[in-house]
Amino acid sequence: MYPRDSQPRDEVDRLYSQLRPLAPPPDLSARILAALPAERPTPVLSASRQRLWGWVTAVAALMLLGLCIQLGSQLEESGALSVLNEIFADLGNFFASPSDYLSTLAAALPWGNIVLALLALSVFWYGGGQLTTTPTTRKMMTRQRQ
Repeated sequence: MYPRDSQPRDEVDRLYSQLRPLAPPPDLSARILAALPAERPTPVLSASRQRLWGWVTAVAALMLLGLCIQLGSQLEESGALSVLNEIFADLGNFFASPSDYLSTLAAALPWGNIVLALLALSVFWYGGGQLTTTPTTRKMMTRQRQ
């Protein structure tokens, strides 16, 4: 921001100086409250199921965190990150013979941990969806599928 009067005022400054605050309509809050549903939406899952999915989601998140840290170090140790670095450093060589790079990369990847991380991610995603779904959102999702 510039200090006041350090720059000449332009058209926008003059227009902003003419703006005045507007008072909201007197019935605005009543109209907003009338648009809200009369009662809170009830969860689709019972309290015990919500608690169970909460724990499952939390365990999946912790598992995913641990697997990602472990996967990062394994990618570095196996040389997969250096292969990826070579691919992106010189795309011309990669496109000349992609099978050489991809076979080396496929051999270096720790596939077991990748599969476990993807499984933990899918459980985390599904569990989070179960915790946040209400009857209204479930109806909207089924309408979109039709």
